[in-house]
Amino acid sequence: MATVLEMVEFVRDLTGNDKIREHTDILDSGCVGDDFHELIEKFSDRYHGDMNAYLWYFHGDEEGFNIGGLFYKPPYDQVKRIPVTPALLAEISGVGRWNIEYPDHVISSKHNDIIARLIFVATVFLSLFYYLLR
Repeated sequence: MATVLEMVEFVRDLTGNDKIREHTDILDSGCVGDDFHELIEKFSDRYHGDMNAYLWYFHGDEEGFNIGGLFYKPPYDQVKRIPVTPALLAEISGVGRWNIEYPDHVISSKHNDIIARLIFVATVFLSLFYYLLR
């Protein structure tokens, strides 16, 4: 089991943010997208936590701008976010598994935001291709 102080140092080392404290929301501290997901993965590897119950969309977001999110809500915008703090990670390391009880929720399984993004990219690509062939 990691102490809260150890977990604060762990998060500081991975984020490079010396302002991290016991109850700092890691996402709000600037560790977002892929960086946040890598931090959670390294936490699991280092502290041998069972992450089967972990639902990323309650805690993190995506890397960069999601153009499809302008038209359809991505999963992380369909639920109320639950902050991840060093104190929470220390507690989870003591239990040995991700033990957060999530509220009842329904996430659209169609991933319309991703489909909209692909349509946008394909349209831009085809327009450019058409322009170059003229």
